[in-house]
Amino acid sequence: MATTIQQLADSALPLGSQPRAIDSSGRLLIKGQVPDGTTAVIFTFGLDNQILMMLPEQWLAFRAFVDKLDQFDPDVQNIKRYQVAPAEGCSVDNAGRVRIPEDFRVDAHLTTPGVAQILNLGSDGYELWLPERYKAARESKQEGMREAQLRLSRQAAAQVSQPPSGV
Repeated sequence: MATTIQQLADSALPLGSQPRAIDSSGRLLIKGQVPDGTTAVIFTFGLDNQILMMLPEQWLAFRAFVDKLDQFDPDVQNIKRYQVAPAEGCSVDNAGRVRIPEDFRVDAHLTTPGVAQILNLGSDGYELWLPERYKAARESKQEGMREAQLRLSRQAAAQVSQPPSGV
């Protein structure tokens, strides 16, 4: 089930980006970032040296999507090799903390103790970044984002101006 913006707003979960401390054991406080009652999350590698964190239902939706793709496509095979296969489920403790597996922390350059920037991507889950790396990635993509926003705005305007079929 896809989460709408209104559902996220109603849930009082923060949208956007929040810095959070990682303790010396590699635990990250996610209470207040994820829905109350969350008992587990799934971690996997991101494509830009960040960590992807998903709720179980988000992970299942991602897996179902990947499973519907052309399994002989080399890009799909890479997604399965480098994101699906290494994924790891982790329990959330009673204090709302989760231990980030070391392989993921090392890949994302997150130290213990340290800080992770948590990006809430809505129904797509969360990304965990080293704050400096997130800032550099965001700045390096700035021009491309302007072009993408213009392209998507034109697509949206074209869809709005199209009469409904059968009219």
